[in-house]
Amino acid sequence: MVWGRVDITSLWALRCQGCLALAMPGKEWCRRCFEHLPVNHSACPRCAHPLPATSSSCGGCMKQPLPMDHVFSPFLYDEDIAWLIVRFKHHADFRAGHNLFRLLEGHLYKVSDADSPALLPVPSHVSRCRERGFDPVWWLAQRVARRLAWPLLEAHKRRATPRQQQLTRAGRVKNQRQVFEVPDMTGKTVWLFDDVMTTGTTLGSLAQACRARGACRVNALTLARTPASHESASMAASPRRTP
Repeated sequence: MVWGRVDITSLWALRCQGCLALAMPGKEWCRRCFEHLPVNHSACPRCAHPLPATSSSCGGCMKQPLPMDHVFSPFLYDEDIAWLIVRFKHHADFRAGHNLFRLLEGHLYKVSDADSPALLPVPSHVSRCRERGFDPVWWLAQRVARRLAWPLLEAHKRRATPRQQQLTRAGRVKNQRQVFEVPDMTGKTVWLFDDVMTTGTTLGSLAQACRARGACRVNALTLARTPASHESASMAASPRRTP
């Protein structure tokens, strides 16, 4: 919409995604909101669980490591990051999706891989995609693969499953058991992709399916990692935001 000589839609793009103050030039955030984003500064390399800067790996991975070789999650699932993911995933807010990709794009240099990998997004069942009207993980994965110049692979979900957020840790494991069908992975290095990693059961199940189909190395990239203290919280609930 144009009012006089001013495009009103362009004025919205100049506003901070977090607080609607004027954004920094070329950014979607004001300086205050950007500096307060929940960055996962120090994390376990095997599961991306946040750790003190002096720790090299978490106790859970020492006892029972996940089937991925490496997991990278640049943000924590909290405050504005959680709010953006909910807006994008459950309300089809594509401005939020664009901003999530822009934030992730700033960290993609950390996943450069010399093994010519492929990107494999966690698939949603077709019934869930119809319910939402789109597949948010696939939407983001397309942009990530294009940015990294990696081939984009496609897996399929054999059956519809209950939402992970409604289940206990044990329920999540049972829910995702042998649910994924993947293409031939013989000799491939593959990076799995998802929006959020909570307990790691979904990514772990997909990683096992990839290894069964011949993958030699399986890593994972997610936008955000849920801290252990927040694992029981539902993504459908209103996330906490910094006032």
